[in-house]
Amino acid sequence: MLINHTCNDSCQSSKEDEKNTGNTILNHDFSYGLYLWNPNCCEAFVVPAGYHKGLAAAIVTNRKECWHGLEQDITSKVSEGSTYTVSACVGASGTSQGSVEVLATLKLVHENSQMKFIFNGKKSVSNECWDMLEGSFSLSTMPDQVIFFLEGPPAGTDLLMKSVVISCPSSSACDDADFGVNIITNTSLNYGTNGWFPFGNCTMSVQTGSPLMMPPMARDSLGAHEPLSGRYILVTNRTQNWMGPAQMITEK
Repeated sequence: MLINHTCNDSCQSSKEDEKNTGNTILNHDFSYGLYLWNPNCCEAFVVPAGYHKGLAAAIVTNRKECWHGLEQDITSKVSEGSTYTVSACVGASGTSQGSVEVLATLKLVHENSQMKFIFNGKKSVSNECWDMLEGSFSLSTMPDQVIFFLEGPPAGTDLLMKSVVISCPSSSACDDADFGVNIITNTSLNYGTNGWFPFGNCTMSVQTGSPLMMPPMARDSLGAHEPLSGRYILVTNRTQNWMGPAQMITEK
């Protein structure tokens, strides 16, 4: 399977602009494989980076119905009354048609097991080309479960996904009550000690080897979350109990 990455370069530029914003979707670019994604009545796997300027891609295959695809539970990440925008870099492979439609859909599950489906975006994509699907949605009431998934291509056609972003333009209306707004810079230590400094006459460095997964009690209280970075700050040569890593937050 060869995917023509020249069909729509907006996939890359859009994702680079949005990957650091408040994204409702976790593991949105499949950097951690299929973690937090669930194949619905089909099979899926992630190909390594290299199909499009270094990005990985999810291949959804063995689809027997047009609604078979990858899904993610976003119940704890959305709220009623807010408007969310959806953008996804998608494609299709193996279709005998000139183009097929990819749909972004919400499955709303209520307490009485009644289900309702909301279509919030669609895009016609050519065979083995990437394109950008865009849409939006708003919930008037909050169901017991909200599941986002992509669907649409006919049975036998592979659905391709490179990244998915669901964001709320009005950040004040969408602040996560559990997490709040993080004012700490470089929280995962992806950029070494940038933004941090040793408070007191001590030595600070970034090490690797800490857990990648949240402890069970944290997972139970916080729900689904991106894997941890595995990095931690090591402070040595401490001569006082108040010495340690620090960050200036006065203007934040």
